[in-house]
Amino acid sequence: MLRSLLACVSLTAFVAVPCLAETPAPAPATTAIPTAPQVGARAYIVVDYRTDKILAAKDATAREEPASLTKLMTAYIVFQELAAGKLKLNEQVMVSEHAWRSEGSRTFIELGKPVSVEDLILGMIVQSGNDATIALAERIAGTEETFAQMMNANAKRLNMVGSHFENSSGLPSP
Repeated sequence: MLRSLLACVSLTAFVAVPCLAETPAPAPATTAIPTAPQVGARAYIVVDYRTDKILAAKDATAREEPASLTKLMTAYIVFQELAAGKLKLNEQVMVSEHAWRSEGSRTFIELGKPVSVEDLILGMIVQSGNDATIALAERIAGTEETFAQMMNANAKRLNMVGSHFENSSGLPSP
């Protein structure tokens, strides 16, 4: 019989590790975490989600514009609303002029036309569409400014010290 080995990427250690083998290898006496690879980012942090141990970091507390990472908080709130039944994937959302006129990455949704929540989520996540992101924020909170308040409340609840959101898309703000 052929010996099978599945390899998976360990996100917490940046290395490919064996996940399943016919006979497990003996565990080493001490486990050393490899040094982090060179990353082109100005700042980053990698945390083991099981232990909260910081595995690698570079300027982790530096103030940076969040760009499309902001959309992760927007998605977090969108999925909370879906789970609570306050939003449905097949629900149609009317696109406002504010969403339609957004700058930067776009999904190219049309002004005044209804778009399903599911399509807006795909536009936000796959295309990083600021227009889709704003349309979702407006549907959930009425205005993007009110949605940003929701984002900040969630950030505080999640102990995201030093995080402050002014919009749903991550576009630069003075």
